[in-house]
This record gives sequence, structure tokens and C-alpha cells, in this order.
Amino acid sequence: MTISQKTVCVVSRQVKNIYSGPGLYTNLLIDSLVRKNYKVIVLSDINERVDQGPIIFIGKPFSTKFRNHAHWIPFSIGIRPLVKEIEKKYQPKIIHFTEFRDGLFCDCSTPNISNLNDTYTVNPNSLSFYKKYYKDWISRWLYYRLSNSLEKNLVFKMDLPIANSQYTKKIFEDNYPKIRKISVIHKGVDINKYQQLIVERQDWSKHPPRILFVGGNMQRKGLPVLLHSMPLILEQVKDCMLWVVGSDPMIPLFEQTAKKMGIHKQIAFLGHKNQNDLMKCYRDSDILALPALIEAFGVVILEAMAAGLPVVASQCGGIPEIITNGENGYLVPPFDYEKLGVSIVKLLTDDDLRNLFIKNGYETSKRFSAENMINATFKLYDDFFE
Repeated sequence: MTISQKTVCVVSRQVKNIYSGPGLYTNLLIDSLVRKNYKVIVLSDINERVDQGPIIFIGKPFSTKFRNHAHWIPFSIGIRPLVKEIEKKYQPKIIHFTEFRDGLFCDCSTPNISNLNDTYTVNPNSLSFYKKYYKDWISRWLYYRLSNSLEKNLVFKMDLPIANSQYTKKIFEDNYPKIRKISVIHKGVDINKYQQLIVERQDWSKHPPRILFVGGNMQRKGLPVLLHSMPLILEQVKDCMLWVVGSDPMIPLFEQTAKKMGIHKQIAFLGHKNQNDLMKCYRDSDILALPALIEAFGVVILEAMAAGLPVVASQCGGIPEIITNGENGYLVPPFDYEKLGVSIVKLLTDDDLRNLFIKNGYETSKRFSAENMINATFKLYDDFFE
């Protein structure tokens, strides 16, 4: 067998710094490739070239000023010559872009697989919509429009697109009718990592009830909606706390909003957490809230369920592919802070309901396991390695 018959190139900006679902997927994929005796070329934004046995790391760093939603643009431009170099030197059978935009400026002669992880730039909303719901509405609208115009040239270059939900698949197919056949592989979690958290969880008598919010891009994830629900929640659960995990340049504005509302003492902005510290936040919290304006899937929901947390989330995007309202979580309309608050209060005050959601949510997380996700990916790989 030649080197090319067992070589895969994985392209991702989330290899050592994991901050979202695609990063978790990337690292699980790399580990699984190594266990299955593949040679893996990892092309990322780390500043190094390291040969570590079955894994060769090739890095393309770029200025930290591009560490924003558009940082995929300079990354994709920068890796273009490296992709050509990898194709010539290592002859991989597959180049796998775990975030589809990273392949925009790469003209691959090797078959490529591309993950479709979000939809918010595929069919941008009107300018008035962003002005109503986002403080950074001008830059956000401009970025979404720019991304949309660039992506139109990208979708037809993907040999095998993989959507993270049926919702994502439909959005891409509706807006790009000539796109190649899209496979659906839901993101998954390694539930074994979370079992100990359930055992370690403290009794409520040892701390105030805690609502957990996790995610960057906090406006899109619905943090302003959650903040506006807090006065209603605090009327009924006076010592309740909200923990906000994630990094976002708008956090100072959210802190000002909380202070004006008189709820700032009940809110803690904890910043970005690595995976180990994030798991501790799941362990020490009591409810996960994700009132997103739009969400293609929602890996954080599965992580919370695996950790034994009941979930309240928006009835939008791919979230209903995880949550069945009233069975394994609550679904509330996007933007409706009153229904969000009522749902959270119910879970904080009804032990039987909370325990039902915990039990059924854990069973749901087992269906969306990391093993199922990776096995489905390898089934697609098989077509290239036959």
C-alpha cells in the first residue's frame, strides 16, 4: 500500500485551541484516524511544523487582529500554497476541511470533504433585522453579505459536503440547488467523559441555583434574551445565578446592560474555558439555557445532557432535532424572554420535571455519541479508499 492510500489531510483552525463543535469534531477525527492506522497531515493555524509519527502538523499562523468571525478568510488565502505542497509531497487520498469556508481559496486536485457547520451567512436577513437585534448590526450585516458572496463560489468546489443537521442540509439545498449531494452527520459527544460529572454534582443546598449559558457570538446565541428574562426568574427564585461562559467583544456592553437592569450581582461572566474547565462548569450548574436566534445544531446542548443538566433552548434551526419539547427539554420561541423565564422557573422549582428532563436528556446524548459521528464519517471515507 502506498502512502497516499492511507493518508488524509485534515484542515482546521481548531486543533489545539478548541472553542466550538467543529473543533471537538476535528480532534476526535484526528484521534480516530491515528487509531485506524492512517497517516494524518494536520493543516492548522499553529506556528509549527512537527512530525509526530502518524501525525504531521503543518501550521500557517496569522495576525491576531484577524481573530474574529472573518479570520477564515486570511487563513484560507494563507494555506493555499501549503495545500498544493501537501498534495505534491504526501499525495493524500482526501483533504477534509472540517469548516467548509477554509477551502474557499484552495484549488484542490485531491477529492475534498467539507463540513457545513452553520447557516447564518447562507441566506442573510435584512439590514433592519440586524439593526433590531444586534448592537454591532452594521459590521455584522456587512460580514454576512461578504461571506455570502464568497461562499457562492465555494459550494460548487466541494466534492462531498457534510451537514451537521437536516436543517443545515435544507438551507444549503434551498439556496444552492446545484450543490452536490449533501450527507448529514450530526455532531456528537463522548458521553464517557461526562459520567463522573453526574456523580460529582453537588446538592443544591450547597450552592444557589445556577443557570449556565455557553457560547461565543453571544448575541446570536441569545444572551440578550436571557438577560431580559432574569428579572422574571429572580422574582420567583431570588438567589438564582447566571454563569456566562465564552469570549465575545460585546461582553462589556452586556455587563452594562445587566447593571442598568439591576441584576449584575446575579451574573458572572467567566470568559473562555478550555474543555476541562468547561466540564467543571457543567458539573457545578443546574440548567443550561440556549435561547439562540438561530442555531444550526447545538453541540453544547448534547454536552449538557451528557453531564446531567436539563436544557431550555430556542425552537429554531436544528435544535428540534435534539429536543422534543416537554420530553427531554423545553423549546421556546426565539426572542420570547417571558416564555424563556417561565420555562426556567419551572425547571428550578419542579423536581420531578427536572429529573425527567435529566433522565431523557442523558438518553438523547447517547444517541448522538461521538462514536456514531466518527463511524458515519469513516463510512463516507470508504468510498475514497476502495
